[in-house]
Amino acid sequence: MMPPGKWAALRTLVPVSGGDAEGRPPWDHPSRAGSGPGRLVRAGQDSLVWRAPIRCLSREHRESTSLEDPAMGDVADDCRPSSGHPRRSRRMRGAATAGDPPGRWRPGCQTPAASPPPAAGLTLVELLVTMAIFVMMAGMMLLVIGECSRAWREGERRRVLYEKAMGVLRIMADDISAALTREPRGVDEVRVRFIGDIDPGSGGQRLMFVRSFEAGPERAYTLFAGDLSAGPPAMVPFEDRDGDGRPDDPKVGGAEEYDLRDDNGDGFVDYPLRALGGMVQVGYFVEGDTLYRAVRAPARTTISDIMTPARARPLCADCLHFSLRYWGQRSASWEILTDKSGRLDPGGALPVWDSTRGLTANGLQHFPYHRGAASLDDPEDDIFPQTVMVTLTVDADIERAVKTRLEADASESAGRIEVTSTRGFPGAGTGESYLRIGQEWAHYSEKGEDYFVLDIRGARATRPAYHNEGEIARCGRTFTRVIYLPAFREDWSSDQVFWARQTARGRVP
Repeated sequence: MMPPGKWAALRTLVPVSGGDAEGRPPWDHPSRAGSGPGRLVRAGQDSLVWRAPIRCLSREHRESTSLEDPAMGDVADDCRPSSGHPRRSRRMRGAATAGDPPGRWRPGCQTPAASPPPAAGLTLVELLVTMAIFVMMAGMMLLVIGECSRAWREGERRRVLYEKAMGVLRIMADDISAALTREPRGVDEVRVRFIGDIDPGSGGQRLMFVRSFEAGPERAYTLFAGDLSAGPPAMVPFEDRDGDGRPDDPKVGGAEEYDLRDDNGDGFVDYPLRALGGMVQVGYFVEGDTLYRAVRAPARTTISDIMTPARARPLCADCLHFSLRYWGQRSASWEILTDKSGRLDPGGALPVWDSTRGLTANGLQHFPYHRGAASLDDPEDDIFPQTVMVTLTVDADIERAVKTRLEADASESAGRIEVTSTRGFPGAGTGESYLRIGQEWAHYSEKGEDYFVLDIRGARATRPAYHNEGEIARCGRTFTRVIYLPAFREDWSSDQVFWARQTARGRVP
């Protein structure tokens, strides 16, 4: 017998017509008293079969209920504890027996027979489904981790390039903003110059000028320059072995110039220092993808002799591009403009600058304000730019740089190049859509998964060249800064006034 409190299902036949003696409807038959909610199982012509849960009671309690029909049998005795899905008892299954009155359905208790517990573990199908789910989740996790890793590497590369470029531009800003535009009192030689020309070796731009010295952060370094307390070597005279009237480099044991080198061979760089005169010559140039900074004090009348890697210090490695533009007294745009004959238009930015207005070498003959050799030693008509735009393209080392390789040879006029991948390169058709193949820069107007469409060959003052399969193409990242010269100078005097002044001084050749 099933313990009290368990539940089973009872199929009860309820007559349809007439109701009972008390006028209750068929679905309110006494057989459903206390059984709770149920559902209709079968509808016949004159009867309804109602399936309703009833509570299995003890024999004593069952005998006291309204279910006293002998046809019920030992309903509670057939109720057994359920260990699986509900199943009707064998003796309570089927239609009414011969002894049942007409119109009656033999009730039964729909309870499961005792069955063995299911076997522990997973089936092969369940195992395969589980493995498939885990494989899909692992693949999705790998994709997410890969994207996050690439994003982190790209962000780290951008951070390194930003710090590298900002360090260079900060140093250049400190130097250019302190540029001198007039000679100090008592100086009879023209040493203050601001020259931006073309390097005859590499073909790139370079910058040379004179700035004030010994008053900024370098004061701690140059405090005792020319001081007698530095010892007798500081006063050892210089030799003029080439007979040009100027002292040569210091001899061994003599005082040194400020040029970041060990001039006298005593094992100390720039010590002891000779008197520096408050001015230092500074130069910037690029050699072999390395940006150099050259310095020398005291300032001399020439400056180009220090523009070599042997006399300079490397400032930035992997410098793919270095360019300068100067804002003159007639400039109205940062674009480089030319007239119909190809000459530079002073209404735009200028790629070269000559403060003396008398030099003709290394592209300075194209300077719009050029006047000739007579102006070389005349400081009265010197002009200095108001601002300088510095453009710098830097990159990480070749192992960490964004790069690709050519899949086929490319001629000097090729407008489309096939590459291994364009992933990581800037979008097409913008001001940053440049790539460098070898030493040539090109601008691309379209890019696909494995190709670039080039619309400008030989960009950034380079020349178109033939490129072989397998050559590396890089892009780097470009930074630009405009630096202001507080002491800029302008000269609006006409050429007639200049030549009249030269004639009065007897300097006309």
